[in-house]
Amino acid sequence: MQMDADYQPRQYGFSMVEILVTMLIISIAVLGSAGLQVYAMKTNLGGQYRNQAVFLLNDVVERMKANKAYAVSATTSYGDNASSAGMTTDCYAAPCSAGALAAYDIAKWQAAILAVLPQGTGTVTQTTAGTTTTPASYTVTISWVDRKTNTKYAATGAAQPSEIFSITTNIQIAN
Repeated sequence: MQMDADYQPRQYGFSMVEILVTMLIISIAVLGSAGLQVYAMKTNLGGQYRNQAVFLLNDVVERMKANKAYAVSATTSYGDNASSAGMTTDCYAAPCSAGALAAYDIAKWQAAILAVLPQGTGTVTQTTAGTTTTPASYTVTISWVDRKTNTKYAATGAAQPSEIFSITTNIQIAN
């Protein structure tokens, strides 16, 4: 069989279609991979916040144990009315009373929470007053906003709520 000199195959541009389809599939895969990376970064940040909250929770418990005579004898709660703005006594620089040390510890602890956790708050609440024979019981809670959303619901236009996380522990401090 002899080929005619003017013979040309009828398939033109089929390789171009294959290349375009391949590029489409690869671009979808790359976008999916980028989406997974963004999600992994968000969850990693949330894990970091939880880790910091546990560290800060242990920090205040250790501060209370270091000042346990006051923690057991406190009549309402450990470090009542403490705020970092109202603290004028630096108990690390000069000696101070047990009550002032408790207020100083709580103020420093709350300032550390604000510095590390987004919209973080910390509370120490006395659940049972202590005596010389019975321990004092406290509930310590740290809360923060994680994965704050700035989008709005399509139907109502109201802002979506942010996710608020908290960690709580109950401790007993005895003389």
